[in-house]
Amino acid sequence: LAAGSAFIACAFLSFIAWTLGHVPLALLFLALGGSSLGFLQFNFPPSRLFMGDGGSTFLGYFFAYAAIAGNRLEPSLPAFVPVLILSSLYLDAGLTVVNRLVRRERLFQPHRTHYYQRLLQIGLNHKQVTLLEYLVTILLGVSALVYLEAGEWFAPLMTAAWVVAFTLAILKIRGLERGG
Repeated sequence: LAAGSAFIACAFLSFIAWTLGHVPLALLFLALGGSSLGFLQFNFPPSRLFMGDGGSTFLGYFFAYAAIAGNRLEPSLPAFVPVLILSSLYLDAGLTVVNRLVRRERLFQPHRTHYYQRLLQIGLNHKQVTLLEYLVTILLGVSALVYLEAGEWFAPLMTAAWVVAFTLAILKIRGLERGG
């Protein structure tokens, strides 16, 4: 999930940075996107090589850096854009941590409570879950392009729409887990 989502996010972010005239930032996104795609040939289900927490943490820090660095450029790459494109992954990680804190579980112990893992438990296979996440990331990337064209007023509307979509997806997963 991480490598493919990083590739998709980098493709969108590279295009956006390029159109804003930020060639060095666009090239950074291309480099990370290319390396993610190279890794993906060994990681796409059935996986032969795994990224692990070290690789996914690096990707997270890179996108955080890119959001901050891009926001300081003129014209700026709004920090909202990378956050929007990767929001499904951020939401999954955030909700998983919050749920584990509420249940007083150890954060650094292995678990199977991420939404992609829960989709596997209700009967989807790895390839289906992976492709579903890629589709969501592509839709989020398209949303980011629309946001850039529509202007600042569109951010609250876009955020509300995705919050509703993610909430409905979470409720559907919970319903399926309960046999609904």
